[in-house]
Amino acid sequence: MEHQIVSFGRYERYKNYYVQGGILKSRQLYLHTKHSIDGFNNVLAALPMNAREQFAGTIYIGDWYSLSLLAMVDDTIINILVLDDQTCEELGVFSADLHIGATYRHLVNQGVEPFLELTPILHKTYHKFGEGRYLKIGQNKAQIQFLYPTPPPNLYCKSSVGYFRRAIELCGAQPILVSKTHCQDKGNTHCEILLEWQHKQVI
Repeated sequence: MEHQIVSFGRYERYKNYYVQGGILKSRQLYLHTKHSIDGFNNVLAALPMNAREQFAGTIYIGDWYSLSLLAMVDDTIINILVLDDQTCEELGVFSADLHIGATYRHLVNQGVEPFLELTPILHKTYHKFGEGRYLKIGQNKAQIQFLYPTPPPNLYCKSSVGYFRRAIELCGAQPILVSKTHCQDKGNTHCEILLEWQHKQVI
């Protein structure tokens, strides 16, 4: 199947922002797991040559890759596979399962709040841009705030909602509300995700 290669010039502003390879690797694994080799190849075919070569090759989880590459991949996954906003969150869920549920499983053993308190550290682990902050605002309720020099792509923010929803589940609680309430791209001073959860009853 042939796909028209679309222009991703709007993502040039992110070329000097970097994410750890593990995030990009999760996109590779998501496509292979959820959409088979055909879905993966269809996404590759629609990427510009340079991005295609990078995404088709070996992604090293400890290396750093441009956010513009990740943005191109996410945009292409949504458009080429004719998916929707829910899929953006699924990308975040898959990433959480890969990183929190496997590599950093020990971080969720203490519960939701201790994990969320690590947000500033974990953000720096996976990003070379922006600052993360955790604010407790009530019983089983918190805000996760991010301040960026330039707001990241909207699709990336949507995937973050799925990431934190799944993180709460991996911590052993039930998410009640996980929603983005502020966005720098819409004129707010920071990006913000509101989280509320309840502890699962032990039967």
